[in-house]
Amino acid sequence: MKQLITILIALILSVASYAEDGWIVEKDTIYTHGSTVHGHKFGYFKDKKYCGNDLIYLQWSTYEDGLKEFEGIDAKIAIRLNGEDEVVHVMPSTLMSTAKFPALMTIGIFKTILFSKELSKDIRESQSIEFTFVGPEDLVSKLDIKSDTFDTSGLAVAYSKFDHSCKNTKQ
Repeated sequence: MKQLITILIALILSVASYAEDGWIVEKDTIYTHGSTVHGHKFGYFKDKKYCGNDLIYLQWSTYEDGLKEFEGIDAKIAIRLNGEDEVVHVMPSTLMSTAKFPALMTIGIFKTILFSKELSKDIRESQSIEFTFVGPEDLVSKLDIKSDTFDTSGLAVAYSKFDHSCKNTKQ
């Protein structure tokens, strides 16, 4: 019975998403995992209200208490591409929600609308992206790990498959 349930779950998950060169492609999202913390995620999501824009999200975990009090607040996140020292952009990203997982860890979901088409193109053509939380200071103090790097080498292919999904989210 356990094997049957395991097979059923595996089949459901294989239909719901698939991997594309390190990227998970789902109906409304694509994402990859952090190299420092596997539980950190960087990805794109679609919202029928914003189909013309790239929407980015970060899932970030912390063992520090108090992140929940910053829901609705914009974090400032520095972006570096391809291991370069130069910050190419500092983007605001709103802490949309938090959840305890398990009791000791808090997971935060940060989302932003990426208005710069040039930056979006640069990210898709990069090999890696590093996100570093740089402000506000009181929010950053609630993150035990403030920076993580994500492999973006498979992003262009995953994005090309994902980008068409917004047409399916319109009603």
